[in-house]
Parts: sequence; structure tokens; C-alpha cells
Amino acid sequence: IFAQSIFFETHFGNGMQDNARSVRELSDGTIYVAGYSDAGTNGSVDFTFTKLNKYGNSLWTYYYGDSLMNNCLYMTTTADSNFVLVGETETDSTGLDILLYKVDTAGNVMIKKQFPMAGNQSAKHILKYSDGGFVISGFNTDSSGANNFYVVKTDSGGTIQWSTSLGSMDNDYAQMSKETPEGYIIIVGDRKNPATQEYDLGLYKLSSSGNLIWEHTYGDTLNNGSQGVLITSQNKYLIYGESEIFKSSPFDFTLELVDTNGTSIWKKAFGGTISDAIFSATETTDGGFICTGYSSSYSPGLDLVVLKTDSSGNLLWVHPYGSNGIDLGFDIIASISIGFLIAGITSPEDV
Repeated sequence: IFAQSIFFETHFGNGMQDNARSVRELSDGTIYVAGYSDAGTNGSVDFTFTKLNKYGNSLWTYYYGDSLMNNCLYMTTTADSNFVLVGETETDSTGLDILLYKVDTAGNVMIKKQFPMAGNQSAKHILKYSDGGFVISGFNTDSSGANNFYVVKTDSGGTIQWSTSLGSMDNDYAQMSKETPEGYIIIVGDRKNPATQEYDLGLYKLSSSGNLIWEHTYGDTLNNGSQGVLITSQNKYLIYGESEIFKSSPFDFTLELVDTNGTSIWKKAFGGTISDAIFSATETTDGGFICTGYSSSYSPGLDLVVLKTDSSGNLLWVHPYGSNGIDLGFDIIASISIGFLIAGITSPEDV
């Protein structure tokens, strides 16, 4: 275990719920963070969009929402150098709809889209697609009450071009989508196994028009959870998350590498004696991986954790950061200067 230096650490938020889910950095070093908070003036939980300078000092925060709950769960940049924020909003009937905002670098709302449908829909992730549009992934509820992977393709203005539901007869949740170098879309998430009643990893590959090319399930008799996927420099797919090591055990960090046909190349589960999970990962210049999430195995409490593996998923080092409460890392990206930027929460619930 090697300690890693912190260049800066900043906390901001003044509500009971302040939750940072995504971080992005522009070429001038300014940093933007998206999430949700109940500190706004709209009457409930709102999307938040915060600008920091390159030293991590908070410059301003905007709140987007209404009198009902609005949770922003992911943010990405757009082809015209703005931002899209996506998540879920409560409806008057206490259901959920997907909610999308496009905002500029000054926080002005350019587009707002809500996608009302029967049942519940939630967006966990949004991908900037190569045609300038977006791929939204999350879940929707079918007529039987089960949840399915839900994938929506929009144009650059947020108008739906196609959508598809994927999954079994049980509960399935999409966590993230990525575009392959060939223009395909891969979607990873959790699939409940009706035979074992435990969760497995599900991976789908779709064409650019939403047609299914293949699907694979990865799992065993234990619970396995996915939090996301990245496409490596070798054009392999790295799935990351957490898994049990025995029935009802605490989770371990988990990485699984698969090829472009969905065939598993290797799977690595590692961690301490308590609970560990990976929420975000990025590839490093040496072909290894830097990850963030949480761990209670390497500190007295539940801390945000940063870990490094080599290209084969072997753990090189792990380091916890946090206070005496709960600290979680949700998103990690390479900084344009040096090191990495991580967005998450610390207890009390500041971001």
C-alpha cells in the first residue's frame, strides 16, 4: 500500500443531501462537477452544476429542478463544448421519468428534456455518440413490474431516435454504455438470475440503430455487481464493480476483461476482509487501470478509495481517503495537467 499525494481537496455543499456524481475538466483547467442537492430554492432535490477553478475553489453552483425530486446521476461534454446532465425526476404520480439538461459553461440551460412513459424510467449514464447525439442507459419498468435495461438514442437536441428494452423476466439495470471503435454500442449492467436469485453481470452489444448483435452474462452462484465498463487501448472491454467471494460475504473489488465477442479473458476479485467496490475506472498510459469507489478494508471507516492495477488486473497499490464518516468516489478522470480528478461524497454529505 503506497500513499498518494493529494494536490487539492475541496468540499462544497450546504444541504442535507449533496452528492457529486461526475467531474469534467476543460482545456483551461476549469473543473465542472454535476450531481444533486436539496440546498436549492426549488423545493426539493435538484440537479446541481458547479464550476471550480483549477485549484479546486468553488466559483458557483446552479440548481435545476422543480418541487419534486430530481437526481442527476451522470454528466458528459457535448460536441459543441457544452455539457449534458442526465438522471431521473419524480412525476406527480410518484413515478420516475428520465430527465436531461443541456447547459453551457456559464450554467445557462440550453435544452431541457423529460421523457414521460408508462411505468418508471431512470437514466444512470449518458454517452456522447460519434454522430453528435447521445446514448442514454438506465432502466424502465415493464407491465409485469420488472425492470429492464433501457437504452435511448437521441439526436444532438435530445429528440429520441430509437429506444430499446433488454433483459430477462426479472430485474435488470443498465449502468453504462460505451461506443466501440467500430461504431457499435456496448451496455453493461446487472441481471438478476431467476435460478439463483442472485445478480450477474450482463453485457450487450448493439448496432448504431439499436439492433442486438450479441449478449453475454457473467456470473456464478454468488452476487456480482457491475458499475461500468471502459474500452481499453487494446480494444478490449473492462467491466468493473464488486462481487461476493462466498455466500452473503462482504464485496470485493472486481475487474473482468472480455474481448470484442464478449468472451471473458480474465476476472480478478481482490480486496480486504470487509467491503470493497469499484465505481469508476480509467486506463493509464502504461496500460494499467486507476479506479475509485469505496473500501472499509483499508481504514477504520468506509472511505473513498483509489487503487492501481497493472494491465492484467493485478493490484499494485490501494489508498483510502476520508473522514470518520462515509466517503465514496463516484467518478475518476485523468487531469489535463497531472494526476486524476475524483468526484464523490464525504460525511457529512458534502461533495
